Amino acid sequence: MENSREVTDIREYRLKRQRAGSARWILVLVFLIACMFAGYFFARSGFFAVKQIDVIGNEHVDADRLRDLSGFKVGENMFSVTVSDAEQWLLIEPGVQECEVTRKPPHRVIITVKEREPLAVMVVGSSLIEIDAAGRVLDRYPTADYGSLPLISGVDLTGQGVVPGGVIDAKGVDSALEILEALPPDAADVGEINVSDPQSICLYTVSGVQIKLGDSSGFEEKYLVYSNILADHKANGGKMIEYIDVSIPEDPAIKYLDI
Repeated sequence: MENSREVTDIREYRLKRQRAGSARWILVLVFLIACMFAGYFFARSGFFAVKQIDVIGNEHVDADRLRDLSGFKVGENMFSVTVSDAEQWLLIEPGVQECEVTRKPPHRVIITVKEREPLAVMVVGSSLIEIDAAGRVLDRYPTADYGSLPLISGVDLTGQGVVPGGVIDAKGVDSALEILEALPPDAADVGEINVSDPQSICLYTVSGVQIKLGDSSGFEEKYLVYSNILADHKANGGKMIEYIDVSIPEDPAIKYLDI
């Protein structure tokens, strides 16, 4: 009888321990859930209201435009917008190539962007479109606001996506962009490049000298030849140059204006 009673006592003891252990786990679970809810509501409280939105890396795109696109607003909780959503919205802007959004609790958001660099402009009706090295349209504005970027001419833009964000894929544009990209940073004398005939590309300096390039091949050598001719002419003076033909760079030709 004593052995039977001892066994019963052990079973009851184990059962009590199991019940106590289960109760502890339930309490722990309830505590964790309460912490989660408390953290959730605290994260969305006024303590994390945005007071400052900094924009870094922008030169051409307006900072306020980027702030609006991000979805973050001063006075609203910084966790009301996800970082991934904000970055996707920022990439809607044609001038933004890459972006990164960083929260700095409790009140600051940082938007860092890498912009697409404008390389040339093209005429569309009474407007100009600004494009980058990939032919992407970055902006559109009246021709009266023409700046200092080289003009690409001789291109049929019928049926092309000439709105900001579209990509120009027309005959001759690739050749023009390839040549403009190959220009050294200090080659600020290029005013226009005409690619109406890809085999007879013509470049015009801002002073009106025509440079006959032939096709776009070997442009680096062709540039060295015509830029040296222009530099020598500037140093020595003489008749004004009408055109320089470097389609065969080993045998360039120069025609002077008859005045």
